[in-house]
Amino acid sequence: MLPGVCNTLIYPENYAVFKLLERKAPGLLNPFFLCCFFLLTAIGILLLRGNKAEQWIEKRGYTWRGAFILATLFFWSFISLSQVSVFLYFNF
Repeated sequence: MLPGVCNTLIYPENYAVFKLLERKAPGLLNPFFLCCFFLLTAIGILLLRGNKAEQWIEKRGYTWRGAFILATLFFWSFISLSQVSVFLYFNF
């Protein structure tokens, strides 16, 4: 059941790897999706257990690197949001 659930993890970020594995090694698709699932789960647990934003800023302060990472994540999420709307308009 878990590999079936994990097979829904076809995101634009791993689409190229998905297509490559689909054509060259279809037997590796389930392990690939399981790895993506466990990676996302681990990242989520780390983010939930980590420091709060206020604690992070008190400890490290404002940096150019942090601002660049924040801007990159904002830009990436904005682009991903536009893909969701295309999906919704196409299916309805």
